Amino acid sequence: MSAYEIKIRIELAPKAETDNKPMNNVLVSDDNEYSLSISEEEALNIDKCENAVMKTAYPSIRDALSTHLESLSKKKPRKKRKPDSK
Repeated sequence: MSAYEIKIRIELAPKAETDNKPMNNVLVSDDNEYSLSISEEEALNIDKCENAVMKTAYPSIRDALSTHLESLSKKKPRKKRKPDSK
């Protein structure tokens, strides 16, 4: 049986000064990187930071699971379950 590695990288970094506008929507880049912009005020509040991290992580997790399960389903046919013996 193969082993799987799960990697998560979360980075909270200041945005470039030229693009300083906070946004409420999670954005997805071409390389499946999820991002969300928050204000400096929100960045100083642990609850708002936590909420932003969770809001950003959730679609990333769902996408990774979906991709993983889709690739497995294409890889090999699913085994039939044996009926429970009572």
